[in-house]
Amino acid sequence: MLRSDRRLIRIAAAVALTSAIGACSSDLSLSDLNPARKLSTLTNPTWLTYSGQVDNMSLRPVVEGDLVGREGQCGVGAGAGDAGLPQTGISLQMTECEVVTRAGAPDNLELGVNERGERAVTLTFMRGPRPGIYRFAGGRLYSIERGPEPAAPARPQRPPAKKSGA
Repeated sequence: MLRSDRRLIRIAAAVALTSAIGACSSDLSLSDLNPARKLSTLTNPTWLTYSGQVDNMSLRPVVEGDLVGREGQCGVGAGAGDAGLPQTGISLQMTECEVVTRAGAPDNLELGVNERGERAVTLTFMRGPRPGIYRFAGGRLYSIERGPEPAAPARPQRPPAKKSGA
């Protein structure tokens, strides 16, 4: 009786193991065992590919309405394409007016020309939600230096509790 119980346990274990292996396996072929194919997947992973069109990867040209004037203001109609967007973060490659729309009027503005003959602008924000120095070349943001964060308001301190019975 003991021998048949062991045999039944072994058969049940073999069936369970076969089922588990069958559930975890996939279609295998000889090409799956090719090491050159494995190396190509490591050097060119599929998660790094871009499935959109090449046109989606290029930036639109900067036009006059994207540039900040001498007073640090954008022209009428500038940033109109962003009117429905939440005014949140600032990222590289934004135009001058996209940054001004998000950060407000700059405290300091420097206009010039860089060594390549492109328009060079430096906007400095001392206060507001995103203080810092923002540098542009050809109308596009290429450098951000974070400024000092606004100081948090000091919490009032409670007076020490009085001891009773002294």
